[in-house]
Parts: sequence; C-alpha cells; structure tokens
Amino acid sequence: MVPFAVQGVGAQLRRGSGAKAGPGVAAPAAPRWCYDLLVNRDPMGTASFLAQTALLGGLSADELMFLGATAATVQWPQGHTVFHKGEPGDEVFIVRSGLVRILLPADAGREATLAFMYPGSLFGELSLLDGGPRSATAVAVEDTLAIRIKREPFMVFLRRQPGAGAKILAALAQRLRRADELLYEALLEDVPAAVVAALQALVQTRGVQTAEGITVPFDATGQGLAAETGLAADSIRRGLRLLRAWDVLDYESDRVVIRQPEALRWLADDEPAASDNQAE
Repeated sequence: MVPFAVQGVGAQLRRGSGAKAGPGVAAPAAPRWCYDLLVNRDPMGTASFLAQTALLGGLSADELMFLGATAATVQWPQGHTVFHKGEPGDEVFIVRSGLVRILLPADAGREATLAFMYPGSLFGELSLLDGGPRSATAVAVEDTLAIRIKREPFMVFLRRQPGAGAKILAALAQRLRRADELLYEALLEDVPAAVVAALQALVQTRGVQTAEGITVPFDATGQGLAAETGLAADSIRRGLRLLRAWDVLDYESDRVVIRQPEALRWLADDEPAASDNQAE
C-alpha cells in the first residue's frame, strides 16, 4: 500500500505533467517544488538517511517516505556560499556528506562562527518555518552533498501530520535554546589560533582513533596547553568551551575527543589568515 502522502505527491506531478484538465483547457501549473522531486531518484534511500538523523529520526516510516519523495539532492563545491544573511529563504537543508559553516558577518571583514553543520545536521529551518530572510550566512567548508526540502511541501506535510510537526518543533526548540547559550561566547570570543594549532599537533602526534573520534591526552585545567601556547589558562578554557559548543570536540579530566577532525583542520588552516586580516 502506497502511503497517502506519496499518493498526494503523485497527483501533484500528474497535474504538472502537461495533461489537460478538460477540452481546450490546460492543466493548472504545478507548484515549483514539484519539479525538484524529479532530482531525487532514490526517495527510499533519502528516507532511510533521514531516519538516522537526530531531528527526524523519531518520525514514522510513512512520514519519512513523504519527506524523501519531496526532497531534492544538491551538491556544493568547497567555498560555495549556500546563502547569505538577509536573503529570502524558503528551503531547509540536511547535510548528507561534507561540512558547512554557519557564520555572521562582522565589522572590518571579520566573521563570527556560530556553528558547523555535519552529516545529519539540519540548517535553514527558521526561514523554512516563517518564510523570513536568512538569519546567518552558510558556506560549504568542503565539497558537500545535502538534501533540500522546500517550504511548501514541508508545510503540507506538517498540516497533514501535526504529530510529526510537534516532534520537529520540540527538537528545534532545543536547538534554539542551545543557540541562545552559545551566542554570547560565539560573538565575543575567538578561539585563539595557538589553541587550535596545539590541538591539531596533538592529534597528529598522539591521537588515537576510537569509536567516539580521535582521542588525545588532555589536562582539563588548561595548564598543559597554557605552557605550550603561552596563553592564559582561562583563555584556553573559553576557547575549548566554544569548540565543544560547535561540536568539534568534547573533553573530560584526562582526555579530549576530536569528534569532527575536518572542522579542526579547517580552523587550523583558517585562523592564521584571520589573524593576518585583523593585523592589517
């Protein structure tokens, strides 16, 4: 039995296929998002991937199949700007592979990193829900493959499945709460380049791959890195908290786990250039 939602998608496609509604009367034009469905040749595979994400994993098989059928797959090269702050936004993205940086432009060419989006991460949801402009800029840090869902089919989905909408809104509320906690440090604190470089050196010389990520010995007081970098221990701890808020790493009393080594590598490559720009 085909889920009702997928049947509805088929009806939308048939209405946009050029068939006539009656003698001498052209069929009404299908919504623009219908043509995006043709891009996704594997809706079941997309639904299976969505089931593994933290935000959508609690949905039923029928709900996931509808989203899989209404999604399109997009690909961005390294350095591509997905969208700019202030642009109109009517779609949401879920990273399938690669890495995306969410940032706010600041004065003198500086940028404040708000978050990194890893495989399974959803971003652009605020504009999806209210149709307003983008609240931040998104840039692909490396070649990235993502799933795109347009606002119109997503709103249809929420109207038909209010229970699913409640699950998604609850998950989004948790993310917004975390974003509120992060915003102050993200805007006012930079992760010192020396801290990133020291962590990257630890990964290369003493890192051990584990199921959690790359694990290296660590002194949670910051005294060890302070001796290596010449920075104050308080500054190091603030930088580490921000890296943890970005989900780049986590740490305990005697070890640090690099969960997203590609983000740490990007920061290690980017920080010297940022410092040079500030010096000018």
